[in-house]
Amino acid sequence: MESINVLHHAMILECESSPHTFAVYPTEAAAVARLEAERRKFDPRCTDPCWLYVLRVENGVVTSRRDLSSENPMQEVHAAM
Repeated sequence: MESINVLHHAMILECESSPHTFAVYPTEAAAVARLEAERRKFDPRCTDPCWLYVLRVENGVVTSRRDLSSENPMQEVHAAM
């Protein structure tokens, strides 16, 4: 049986730009925590849309995407742990 390599990419997509990976982690919880740290740096007065999400990648193929909630970001962090 072939082993499955799973990584979690912490992604940010800002309006009218290409998405970029901040880092790659072995667990979803670590990727979510990284995005939460970035979210705290955002200027709350900024009106440009920005999406934070985690991609699950198995053997080089994206198998799922988890968007972080903008309404209650800490709920997302605790759900991932």
